[in-house]
Amino acid sequence: MSIPPSIPYKTGKEKLPRLYKNSGLGFKTPKEAIEGTYIDKKCPSAGNVSIQGRILSGVVTKMRMQKTIVIRRDYLHYI
Repeated sequence: MSIPPSIPYKTGKEKLPRLYKNSGLGFKTPKEAIEGTYIDKKCPSAGNVSIQGRILSGVVTKMRMQKTIVIRRDYLHYI
């Protein structure tokens, strides 16, 4: 089977454009997310995670897993 000359084919040397987005809320997109080669699905600039419209504030209680933290939030619960 031969490839017709009118159909372009990849030689393996072309580089696909880097996909990144502006995460919003005044946070700048890191230079590693724009020019880097890493793939992180939990990154708000290069992955599928979106910032939910607010900034979380609290006390960090655990930092055991990679790229994940557990925070304690103090709030009032009225009965």
